[in-house]
Amino acid sequence: MQEGSPELDATDAPQPGRIRRVGTRREVLAGETLRLYAADWARFGEYCAGAGARALPAAPETVAAFLEVPGPGRAARSRRLAAIDYRHRQHFLPCPGDNEAVRRALKQARTATPRRRRPVALSSAAVRNMALRCPPDLAGLRDRALLLLLALGLSRSQVVGLHAETLRWAEDGVRVQRTNIWAPRLPRHDLCPARALEDWLRASGTRYGPVFRKVTRWGTVEAKKLGADAVRLILARRST
Repeated sequence: MQEGSPELDATDAPQPGRIRRVGTRREVLAGETLRLYAADWARFGEYCAGAGARALPAAPETVAAFLEVPGPGRAARSRRLAAIDYRHRQHFLPCPGDNEAVRRALKQARTATPRRRRPVALSSAAVRNMALRCPPDLAGLRDRALLLLLALGLSRSQVVGLHAETLRWAEDGVRVQRTNIWAPRLPRHDLCPARALEDWLRASGTRYGPVFRKVTRWGTVEAKKLGADAVRLILARRST
């Protein structure tokens, strides 16, 4: 094994939903957080390999230099240090983030990183226009239904959190069981959220589980629901 590579095997990778006793406390991390931590740890491992430094345990100066690498935003820099600390705690090693020089480097790097402007919120009319431009393939049917639900005022988390077995269909639209979410039937079929949802569920064969799922480039509908960042990517793709 190269000196700069992380000294871990597949069994050391964090698993979603696992509860591990680390030192004197227990940590429970969401699957999305673990995925981001794993990606950050991989970047740190690549950096260490290129610098000829050890990743585990990592020297404070190595971590400080990694945090100062240009590119990531302020939040991403803090998360990278959290990921490195998390991996060290898994192996009962001192956390680099407890080192004063590392904390100082993170603060300086965050200060030097310009704040990113938040994107302007899209109007309901703009989102409906995106839906009208979606093609009739599987991904297009999914995105049209998703966009028309967003245009109703549903949040991104509400949309990706929908499950088929909680939908209650009626003549005037579809309701989500035990919530106030309602998608009406509208006279104009190409802008009707209820009809768009029906079209997607029928085409994808979805009867149970998450309503909105990933569609591969080969037209296969995956079982898992869309990830937390998927809606943002759909909005960006359909806005062009």
